[in-house]
Amino acid sequence: MKIIGKLKTLNSSEIKKSRVGIGFECVDRDLIKPEKCYDLFAATGAKWARCQTGWAKCEKEKGVYDFSWLDDMVDNLRQRGVEVWFNVGYGNPIYMKDITNPTAVGCVPTLYGEEVITAWKNYIKALSVHFKGRVTWWEIWNEPDGKGFWYPGTPNAREYAELIKLTGGIIKKSIPDAKIAMCTSGSHLDYLKEAFSVLDAGDVALYNIHTYHRHPETCPRSLRAGEIRALLDECGLPDVEIGMGEVGHASWHPVGHYFVNEGGGSESRQAIYAAREYFLDFMWGMKFTSWFIIADVAEKVYQTATRNEKRPSDQGLLHGRIYTPKKAHEVVSYLGVLLSGETVLSEKKISVEWEKGAEDGELVAFSYTRDGKDLYVYWNPLPVESDEPVKMGNTVHLPETDIVDPILIDTYSGSVIIPEDGEWCKENSTLTNVPLAIYPFVITNRDSFEISLF
Repeated sequence: MKIIGKLKTLNSSEIKKSRVGIGFECVDRDLIKPEKCYDLFAATGAKWARCQTGWAKCEKEKGVYDFSWLDDMVDNLRQRGVEVWFNVGYGNPIYMKDITNPTAVGCVPTLYGEEVITAWKNYIKALSVHFKGRVTWWEIWNEPDGKGFWYPGTPNAREYAELIKLTGGIIKKSIPDAKIAMCTSGSHLDYLKEAFSVLDAGDVALYNIHTYHRHPETCPRSLRAGEIRALLDECGLPDVEIGMGEVGHASWHPVGHYFVNEGGGSESRQAIYAAREYFLDFMWGMKFTSWFIIADVAEKVYQTATRNEKRPSDQGLLHGRIYTPKKAHEVVSYLGVLLSGETVLSEKKISVEWEKGAEDGELVAFSYTRDGKDLYVYWNPLPVESDEPVKMGNTVHLPETDIVDPILIDTYSGSVIIPEDGEWCKENSTLTNVPLAIYPFVITNRDSFEISLF
Protein backbone atom coordinates (compact mmCIF):
# COMPACT_ATOMS: atom_id res chain seq x y z
CA MET A 1 0.00 0.00 0.00
CA LYS A 2 1.21 3.46 -0.91
CA ILE A 3 0.09 6.89 0.32
CA ILE A 4 -0.39 9.26 -2.64
CA GLY A 5 -1.96 12.30 -1.02
CA LYS A 6 -4.79 13.53 1.20
CA LEU A 7 -8.52 13.79 0.84
CA LYS A 8 -9.36 17.32 -0.25
CA THR A 9 -11.66 18.93 2.30
CA LEU A 10 -14.42 21.36 1.39
CA ASN A 11 -15.97 24.40 2.97
CA SER A 12 -19.64 24.29 3.99
CA SER A 13 -20.51 26.65 1.13
CA GLU A 14 -19.01 24.15 -1.33
CA ILE A 15 -21.27 21.32 -0.14
CA LYS A 16 -24.94 21.18 -1.05
CA LYS A 17 -26.08 18.42 1.29
CA SER A 18 -24.56 16.54 4.22
CA ARG A 19 -25.27 14.44 7.29
CA VAL A 20 -22.60 16.30 9.28
CA GLY A 21 -23.65 18.85 11.88
CA ILE A 22 -21.93 20.59 14.79
CA GLY A 23 -23.55 22.19 17.80
CA PHE A 24 -23.26 25.97 18.14
CA GLU A 25 -24.90 25.98 21.55
CA CYS A 26 -24.30 28.05 24.69
CA VAL A 27 -23.94 31.45 22.98
CA ASP A 28 -27.14 32.39 24.82
CA ARG A 29 -25.14 32.19 28.06
CA ASP A 30 -21.95 33.71 26.62
CA LEU A 31 -20.05 30.46 27.20
CA ILE A 32 -18.30 30.64 23.84
CA LYS A 33 -17.37 33.57 21.59
CA PRO A 34 -19.18 32.91 18.31
CA GLU A 35 -17.09 35.28 16.19
CA LYS A 36 -14.05 33.08 16.91
CA CYS A 37 -15.85 30.02 15.54
CA TYR A 38 -17.63 30.91 12.30
CA ASP A 39 -14.79 30.33 9.83
CA LEU A 40 -13.50 27.25 11.63
CA PHE A 41 -17.01 25.81 11.69
CA ALA A 42 -17.35 26.27 7.94
CA ALA A 43 -13.90 24.76 7.34
CA THR A 44 -15.26 21.37 8.43
CA GLY A 45 -17.85 21.29 5.67
CA ALA A 46 -20.61 20.76 8.23
CA LYS A 47 -24.06 21.80 6.99
CA TRP A 48 -26.12 21.85 10.21
CA ALA A 49 -25.68 24.13 13.24
CA ARG A 50 -27.80 23.81 16.38
CA CYS A 51 -28.24 27.22 18.02
CA GLN A 52 -30.00 27.98 21.31
CA THR A 53 -32.36 30.95 21.40
CA GLY A 54 -31.96 32.09 25.02
CA TRP A 55 -35.18 33.82 26.09
CA ALA A 56 -33.35 35.54 28.95
CA LYS A 57 -30.86 37.11 26.53
CA CYS A 58 -33.56 38.20 24.08
CA GLU A 59 -35.96 39.85 26.55
CA LYS A 60 -34.23 41.69 29.38
CA GLU A 61 -37.05 44.21 29.73
CA LYS A 62 -40.63 42.99 29.68
CA GLY A 63 -42.09 43.15 26.20
CA VAL A 64 -38.87 44.43 24.60
CA TYR A 65 -37.08 41.94 22.35
CA ASP A 66 -33.48 42.22 21.20
CA PHE A 67 -32.60 39.53 18.66
CA SER A 68 -29.44 41.24 17.41
CA TRP A 69 -27.10 38.63 18.94
CA LEU A 70 -29.13 35.85 17.32
CA ASP A 71 -29.21 37.72 14.02
CA ASP A 72 -25.43 37.90 14.08
CA MET A 73 -25.08 34.15 14.70
CA VAL A 74 -27.75 33.02 12.24
CA ASP A 75 -26.62 35.33 9.44
CA ASN A 76 -22.92 34.55 9.83
CA LEU A 77 -23.55 30.81 9.66
CA ARG A 78 -26.01 31.04 6.78
CA GLN A 79 -23.59 33.23 4.81
CA ARG A 80 -21.08 30.38 5.12
CA GLY A 81 -23.47 27.82 3.69
CA VAL A 82 -24.74 26.37 6.98
CA GLU A 83 -28.36 25.60 7.82
CA VAL A 84 -29.19 26.87 11.30
CA TRP A 85 -31.71 24.96 13.38
CA PHE A 86 -33.00 26.39 16.62
CA ASN A 87 -33.25 24.84 20.03
CA VAL A 88 -35.97 26.94 21.68
CA GLY A 89 -35.79 26.94 25.42
CA TYR A 90 -35.06 28.04 28.94
CA GLY A 91 -36.72 30.54 31.18
CA ASN A 92 -36.46 34.23 31.96
CA PRO A 93 -35.60 35.72 35.36
CA ILE A 94 -37.63 38.90 34.76
CA TYR A 95 -40.79 36.79 34.95
CA MET A 96 -39.75 33.90 37.19
CA LYS A 97 -39.17 33.65 40.90
CA ASP A 98 -37.29 30.80 42.55
CA ILE A 99 -34.75 30.33 39.78
CA THR A 100 -31.46 28.53 40.37
CA ASN A 101 -29.17 30.38 37.94
CA PRO A 102 -29.01 33.88 36.39
CA THR A 103 -30.35 32.89 32.94
CA ALA A 104 -33.07 30.50 34.20
CA VAL A 105 -31.53 27.50 32.43
CA GLY A 106 -33.89 24.55 32.74
CA CYS A 107 -36.74 26.62 34.19
CA VAL A 108 -39.91 25.61 32.31
CA PRO A 109 -42.35 28.47 31.58
CA THR A 110 -45.47 26.30 31.71
CA LEU A 111 -44.63 25.40 35.33
CA TYR A 112 -44.61 29.03 36.55
CA GLY A 113 -48.21 30.16 36.12
CA GLU A 114 -50.31 32.11 33.64
CA GLU A 115 -48.25 35.32 33.50
CA VAL A 116 -45.13 33.38 32.52
CA ILE A 117 -47.04 31.25 30.01
CA THR A 118 -48.39 34.40 28.35
CA ALA A 119 -44.91 35.94 28.26
CA TRP A 120 -43.54 32.73 26.73
CA LYS A 121 -46.22 32.77 24.03
CA ASN A 122 -45.43 36.38 23.21
CA TYR A 123 -41.70 35.64 23.02
CA ILE A 124 -42.20 32.63 20.74
CA LYS A 125 -44.44 34.63 18.42
CA ALA A 126 -41.90 37.47 18.19
CA LEU A 127 -39.03 35.02 17.69
CA SER A 128 -40.73 33.05 14.94
CA VAL A 129 -41.92 36.16 13.08
CA HIS A 130 -38.39 37.60 13.23
CA PHE A 131 -36.68 34.49 11.83
CA LYS A 132 -39.25 33.50 9.23
CA GLY A 133 -37.41 32.66 6.03
CA ARG A 134 -34.10 32.03 7.80
CA VAL A 135 -34.82 29.14 10.18
CA THR A 136 -36.96 26.14 9.22
CA TRP A 137 -36.22 23.59 11.96
CA TRP A 138 -37.30 24.44 15.54
CA GLU A 139 -36.48 22.04 18.37
CA ILE A 140 -38.56 22.59 21.51
CA TRP A 141 -36.64 22.56 24.80
CA ASN A 142 -33.44 20.75 25.72
CA GLU A 143 -33.25 17.37 27.50
CA PRO A 144 -36.60 17.64 29.31
CA ASP A 145 -36.19 14.17 30.80
CA GLY A 146 -33.30 15.35 33.00
CA LYS A 147 -33.72 17.16 36.32
CA GLY A 148 -31.14 19.76 35.33
CA PHE A 149 -33.37 21.00 32.50
CA TRP A 150 -36.89 20.52 33.90
CA TYR A 151 -37.36 22.80 36.89
CA PRO A 152 -39.24 23.07 39.15
CA GLY A 153 -40.69 19.64 39.61
CA THR A 154 -39.91 16.20 38.25
CA PRO A 155 -39.43 15.49 34.53
CA ASN A 156 -42.83 14.65 33.09
CA ALA A 157 -43.34 13.33 29.54
CA ARG A 158 -46.93 14.54 29.27
CA GLU A 159 -45.98 18.07 30.36
CA TYR A 160 -43.19 18.08 27.79
CA ALA A 161 -45.52 16.98 25.00
CA GLU A 162 -47.94 19.77 25.92
CA LEU A 163 -45.07 22.28 25.79
CA ILE A 164 -44.26 21.04 22.29
CA LYS A 165 -47.86 21.40 21.13
CA LEU A 166 -48.17 24.89 22.62
CA THR A 167 -44.86 26.22 21.34
CA GLY A 168 -44.90 24.47 17.98
CA GLY A 169 -48.41 25.70 17.30
CA ILE A 170 -47.35 29.32 17.74
CA ILE A 171 -44.30 28.85 15.50
CA LYS A 172 -46.42 27.28 12.74
CA LYS A 173 -48.86 30.17 12.78
CA SER A 174 -45.96 32.45 11.86
CA ILE A 175 -44.12 29.92 9.67
CA PRO A 176 -46.58 27.43 8.15
CA ASP A 177 -43.80 25.27 6.69
CA ALA A 178 -41.77 25.16 9.94
CA LYS A 179 -40.46 21.76 11.02
CA ILE A 180 -40.87 21.09 14.75
CA ALA A 181 -38.42 18.85 16.58
CA MET A 182 -38.21 17.33 20.05
CA CYS A 183 -35.38 15.72 22.00
CA THR A 184 -34.52 13.78 25.13
CA SER A 185 -31.23 12.96 26.81
CA GLY A 186 -31.71 9.35 27.83
CA SER A 187 -34.32 8.23 25.30
CA HIS A 188 -35.98 6.04 27.94
CA LEU A 189 -38.73 4.18 26.16
CA ASP A 190 -41.38 4.57 28.86
CA TYR A 191 -40.90 8.35 28.87
CA LEU A 192 -40.97 8.49 25.09
CA LYS A 193 -44.06 6.34 24.79
CA GLU A 194 -45.99 8.66 27.08
CA ALA A 195 -44.77 11.76 25.22
CA PHE A 196 -45.52 10.26 21.80
CA SER A 197 -49.01 9.24 22.93
CA VAL A 198 -49.91 12.90 23.58
CA LEU A 199 -48.60 14.12 20.22
CA ASP A 200 -50.60 14.05 17.02
CA ALA A 201 -49.32 13.43 13.51
CA GLY A 202 -47.92 16.75 12.33
CA ASP A 203 -46.95 18.04 15.78
CA VAL A 204 -43.33 17.00 15.27
CA ALA A 205 -41.19 16.21 12.22
CA LEU A 206 -38.01 15.14 13.99
CA TYR A 207 -37.03 13.37 17.20
CA ASN A 208 -33.43 13.94 18.30
CA ILE A 209 -31.53 11.51 20.46
CA HIS A 210 -28.91 12.90 22.86
CA THR A 211 -26.46 10.26 23.97
CA TYR A 212 -23.01 10.27 25.54
CA HIS A 213 -21.51 6.86 26.04
CA ARG A 214 -18.14 5.32 26.70
CA HIS A 215 -18.31 3.03 23.70
CA PRO A 216 -20.43 4.15 20.74
CA GLU A 217 -21.02 0.72 19.21
CA THR A 218 -22.43 -0.82 22.38
CA CYS A 219 -24.72 2.02 23.43
CA PRO A 220 -27.91 0.42 24.80
CA ARG A 221 -30.37 -0.22 22.00
CA SER A 222 -33.01 1.91 23.71
CA LEU A 223 -30.80 4.88 22.91
CA ARG A 224 -30.67 4.12 19.24
CA ALA A 225 -32.91 4.41 16.24
CA GLY A 226 -34.33 0.89 15.88
CA GLU A 227 -36.55 0.70 18.92
CA ILE A 228 -37.46 4.37 18.72
CA ARG A 229 -38.52 3.97 15.08
CA ALA A 230 -40.80 1.09 16.11
CA LEU A 231 -42.23 3.16 18.98
CA LEU A 232 -42.95 6.13 16.71
CA ASP A 233 -44.77 3.83 14.29
CA GLU A 234 -46.76 2.25 17.13
CA CYS A 235 -47.82 5.70 18.37
CA GLY A 236 -49.05 6.85 14.97
CA LEU A 237 -46.02 9.02 14.12
CA PRO A 238 -44.48 7.13 11.17
CA ASP A 239 -43.33 10.27 9.35
CA VAL A 240 -41.16 11.56 12.21
CA GLU A 241 -37.46 11.39 11.33
CA ILE A 242 -34.74 10.54 13.86
CA GLY A 243 -31.54 12.50 14.33
CA MET A 244 -28.55 12.58 16.67
CA GLY A 245 -29.09 15.99 18.20
CA GLU A 246 -26.18 15.86 20.65
CA VAL A 247 -23.30 13.46 20.94
CA GLY A 248 -19.65 13.79 21.75
CA HIS A 249 -16.52 12.76 23.55
CA ALA A 250 -14.23 14.97 25.59
CA SER A 251 -10.54 15.59 25.03
CA TRP A 252 -10.25 16.28 28.77
CA HIS A 253 -12.41 15.38 31.78
CA PRO A 254 -12.50 17.04 35.21
CA VAL A 255 -11.71 15.04 38.32
CA GLY A 256 -14.74 13.04 39.39
CA HIS A 257 -16.24 12.73 35.91
CA TYR A 258 -17.89 9.34 35.42
CA PHE A 259 -15.69 8.60 32.37
CA VAL A 260 -12.38 9.19 34.13
CA ASN A 261 -12.30 5.95 36.07
CA GLU A 262 -12.10 4.07 32.78
CA GLY A 263 -9.49 6.29 31.21
CA GLY A 264 -9.17 10.01 30.69
CA GLY A 265 -9.71 11.86 27.45
CA SER A 266 -7.22 12.96 24.82
CA GLU A 267 -7.39 14.76 21.50
CA SER A 268 -6.59 11.56 19.64
CA ARG A 269 -9.31 9.56 21.40
CA GLN A 270 -11.86 12.30 20.85
CA ALA A 271 -11.06 12.34 17.14
CA ILE A 272 -11.33 8.55 16.80
CA TYR A 273 -14.65 8.61 18.62
CA ALA A 274 -15.95 11.28 16.24
CA ALA A 275 -14.99 9.28 13.16
CA ARG A 276 -16.81 6.22 14.47
CA GLU A 277 -19.88 8.09 15.77
CA TYR A 278 -20.75 9.94 12.57
CA PHE A 279 -20.57 6.74 10.53
CA LEU A 280 -22.53 4.75 13.13
CA ASP A 281 -25.35 7.29 13.22
CA PHE A 282 -25.59 7.14 9.43
CA MET A 283 -25.58 3.34 9.55
CA TRP A 284 -28.37 3.43 12.17
CA GLY A 285 -30.56 5.65 10.01
CA MET A 286 -30.10 9.08 11.60
CA LYS A 287 -30.98 12.16 9.56
CA PHE A 288 -27.78 13.86 10.73
CA THR A 289 -25.30 13.95 13.60
CA SER A 290 -24.72 17.11 15.63
CA TRP A 291 -21.47 16.98 17.61
CA PHE A 292 -21.53 18.79 20.93
CA ILE A 293 -19.93 21.35 20.60
CA ILE A 294 -17.95 23.65 18.27
CA ALA A 295 -15.73 24.96 21.12
CA ASP A 296 -15.12 24.10 24.76
CA VAL A 297 -17.48 26.06 27.02
CA ALA A 298 -14.87 27.98 28.98
CA GLU A 299 -15.78 31.68 28.98
CA LYS A 300 -18.00 31.45 32.09
CA VAL A 301 -19.25 28.95 34.65
CA TYR A 302 -21.52 26.33 33.06
CA GLN A 303 -24.88 26.18 34.90
CA THR A 304 -28.06 24.16 34.78
CA ALA A 305 -30.98 24.12 37.20
CA THR A 306 -29.13 21.64 39.40
CA ARG A 307 -25.39 22.21 39.07
CA ASN A 308 -22.55 24.66 38.44
CA GLU A 309 -19.29 23.63 36.74
CA LYS A 310 -16.32 25.98 36.63
CA ARG A 311 -14.74 23.81 33.98
CA PRO A 312 -16.85 21.09 32.43
CA SER A 313 -15.47 18.41 30.12
CA ASP A 314 -13.74 19.73 27.02
CA GLN A 315 -16.24 18.52 24.42
CA GLY A 316 -15.39 21.10 21.76
CA LEU A 317 -13.74 20.67 18.38
CA LEU A 318 -11.88 23.89 19.24
CA HIS A 319 -9.93 24.63 22.40
CA GLY A 320 -11.80 26.92 24.75
CA ARG A 321 -10.69 30.56 25.06
CA ILE A 322 -7.89 30.25 22.48
CA TYR A 323 -10.16 28.83 19.72
CA THR A 324 -7.57 26.70 17.96
CA PRO A 325 -8.55 23.42 16.27
CA LYS A 326 -8.15 20.06 17.94
CA LYS A 327 -7.46 16.83 16.06
CA ALA A 328 -11.20 16.08 16.03
CA HIS A 329 -11.80 19.26 14.02
CA GLU A 330 -9.53 17.90 11.31
CA VAL A 331 -11.22 14.50 11.36
CA VAL A 332 -14.70 16.02 11.12
CA SER A 333 -13.52 17.94 8.04
CA TYR A 334 -12.82 14.59 6.34
CA LEU A 335 -16.25 13.33 7.38
CA GLY A 336 -17.75 16.54 6.02
CA VAL A 337 -16.70 15.34 2.56
CA LEU A 338 -17.26 11.60 3.03
CA LEU A 339 -20.84 12.09 4.25
CA SER A 340 -21.77 14.86 1.83
CA GLY A 341 -23.91 14.59 -1.25
CA GLU A 342 -26.67 12.05 -1.78
CA THR A 343 -25.75 9.30 0.68
CA VAL A 344 -27.78 6.09 0.80
CA LEU A 345 -27.09 2.92 2.77
CA SER A 346 -26.38 -0.14 0.64
CA GLU A 347 -27.04 -3.82 1.26
CA LYS A 348 -23.71 -4.80 -0.29
CA LYS A 349 -21.48 -6.67 2.16
CA ILE A 350 -17.73 -6.75 2.49
CA SER A 351 -15.70 -9.33 4.37
CA VAL A 352 -12.38 -8.71 6.07
CA GLU A 353 -9.81 -11.41 6.80
CA TRP A 354 -7.77 -10.38 9.84
CA GLU A 355 -5.96 -11.87 12.80
CA LYS A 356 -8.41 -11.53 15.66
CA GLY A 357 -6.91 -10.80 19.06
CA ALA A 358 -8.15 -11.93 22.47
CA GLU A 359 -9.77 -8.54 23.18
CA ASP A 360 -11.29 -8.09 19.75
CA GLY A 361 -14.97 -8.34 18.94
CA GLU A 362 -16.56 -8.35 15.51
CA LEU A 363 -15.51 -5.68 13.06
CA VAL A 364 -17.95 -2.96 12.07
CA ALA A 365 -18.37 -3.01 8.29
CA PHE A 366 -21.04 -1.52 6.04
CA SER A 367 -21.45 0.05 2.63
CA TYR A 368 -23.22 3.03 1.14
CA THR A 369 -23.43 5.01 -2.05
CA ARG A 370 -22.53 8.66 -2.37
CA ASP A 371 -23.90 10.30 -5.48
CA GLY A 372 -24.25 6.82 -6.94
CA LYS A 373 -20.70 5.62 -6.21
CA ASP A 374 -19.92 2.66 -3.92
CA LEU A 375 -18.12 3.19 -0.59
CA TYR A 376 -17.17 0.55 1.97
CA VAL A 377 -16.40 1.37 5.60
CA TYR A 378 -14.79 -0.85 8.25
CA TRP A 379 -13.03 -0.63 11.62
CA ASN A 380 -12.14 -2.56 14.76
CA PRO A 381 -14.49 -1.34 17.54
CA LEU A 382 -12.06 -1.66 20.44
CA PRO A 383 -12.45 1.03 23.13
CA VAL A 384 -10.87 4.30 22.05
CA GLU A 385 -8.68 4.11 25.18
CA SER A 386 -6.96 1.01 23.81
CA ASP A 387 -4.78 3.21 21.57
CA GLU A 388 -4.41 0.21 19.29
CA PRO A 389 -2.00 0.84 16.40
CA VAL A 390 -2.89 0.34 12.76
CA LYS A 391 -2.41 -3.28 11.66
CA MET A 392 -1.40 -4.14 8.11
CA GLY A 393 -1.58 -7.45 6.26
CA ASN A 394 -5.37 -7.80 6.19
CA THR A 395 -7.51 -8.83 3.21
CA VAL A 396 -10.78 -7.26 2.08
CA HIS A 397 -13.20 -9.00 -0.26
CA LEU A 398 -15.59 -6.61 -2.00
CA PRO A 399 -18.94 -7.73 -3.40
CA GLU A 400 -20.00 -7.03 -6.98
CA THR A 401 -19.03 -3.39 -7.23
CA ASP A 402 -18.33 -0.52 -9.60
CA ILE A 403 -14.85 -0.07 -8.11
CA VAL A 404 -12.13 -0.61 -10.72
CA ASP A 405 -9.44 1.77 -9.43
CA PRO A 406 -9.60 1.45 -5.64
CA ILE A 407 -8.34 3.86 -3.02
CA LEU A 408 -8.42 3.63 0.77
CA ILE A 409 -9.11 6.75 2.81
CA ASP A 410 -7.73 6.98 6.36
CA THR A 411 -10.34 8.99 8.28
CA TYR A 412 -7.87 9.88 11.05
CA SER A 413 -5.09 11.36 8.90
CA GLY A 414 -6.99 12.00 5.69
CA SER A 415 -4.37 10.00 3.81
CA VAL A 416 -5.36 8.50 0.47
CA ILE A 417 -3.78 5.10 -0.14
CA ILE A 418 -3.56 3.01 -3.30
CA PRO A 419 -2.65 -0.66 -3.65
CA GLU A 420 0.74 -1.47 -5.09
CA ASP A 421 1.46 -4.26 -7.56
CA GLY A 422 -0.25 -7.50 -6.60
CA GLU A 423 -2.44 -5.96 -3.86
CA TRP A 424 -5.58 -5.51 -5.99
CA CYS A 425 -7.20 -8.38 -7.86
CA LYS A 426 -9.82 -6.86 -10.16
CA GLU A 427 -11.20 -10.28 -11.21
CA ASN A 428 -12.49 -11.13 -7.71
CA SER A 429 -12.48 -7.60 -6.22
CA THR A 430 -9.97 -8.43 -3.48
CA LEU A 431 -7.51 -6.11 -1.76
CA THR A 432 -4.58 -7.50 0.21
CA ASN A 433 -2.24 -5.94 2.77
CA VAL A 434 -4.95 -3.46 3.76
CA PRO A 435 -4.76 -1.47 7.03
CA LEU A 436 -7.13 -2.05 9.95
CA ALA A 437 -7.53 0.37 12.87
CA ILE A 438 -9.88 1.39 15.67
CA TYR A 439 -11.10 4.18 13.42
CA PRO A 440 -12.75 3.82 10.00
CA PHE A 441 -11.07 3.24 6.69
CA VAL A 442 -13.12 3.86 3.56
CA ILE A 443 -12.68 2.00 0.26
CA THR A 444 -14.00 3.56 -2.91
CA ASN A 445 -13.10 4.32 -6.51
CA ARG A 446 -10.40 6.87 -7.17
CA ASP A 447 -12.77 9.23 -8.99
CA SER A 448 -15.18 9.44 -6.03
CA PHE A 449 -13.35 12.34 -4.37
CA GLU A 450 -10.83 15.05 -5.08
CA ILE A 451 -7.34 14.21 -3.88
CA SER A 452 -4.54 16.62 -3.00
CA LEU A 453 -1.59 14.66 -4.40
CA PHE A 454 1.81 14.76 -2.80
